[in-house]
Amino acid sequence: LLQVPRNVLMPLILLFCAIGSFTVQGSSFGIAVMLVFGLLGWIMTENEIPLAPSILGLILGGMLEFNFTTSLMRSHGDFMIFISSPLSIALGSATAIAWFGPLLHRMFLWRTGYQKPREGR
Repeated sequence: LLQVPRNVLMPLILLFCAIGSFTVQGSSFGIAVMLVFGLLGWIMTENEIPLAPSILGLILGGMLEFNFTTSLMRSHGDFMIFISSPLSIALGSATAIAWFGPLLHRMFLWRTGYQKPREGR
């Protein structure tokens, strides 16, 4: 398999992916979705955008939405359920720091006038 030329192997992989996409629901819509996401992945790779966060978002996004709506239904629409325990406050704070920490750090450096040293000098 390692000695198969790439120009033979890639069309075979694409063929098997198309067959698998078609057999999931029995419609050509699956093939179209596969091609669109394949093109999107190629564009992201060409622009050096990491694929892993996008794949994680696609996989975990549905579960997150389902659990979020379930929590809101159990609390009768009260958002305080998300900050009602010390553990949820700690996890929420850690998430906020991870998201906004780099932005706040850059803003702090910008306000203090720090400039990054130039490379090659």
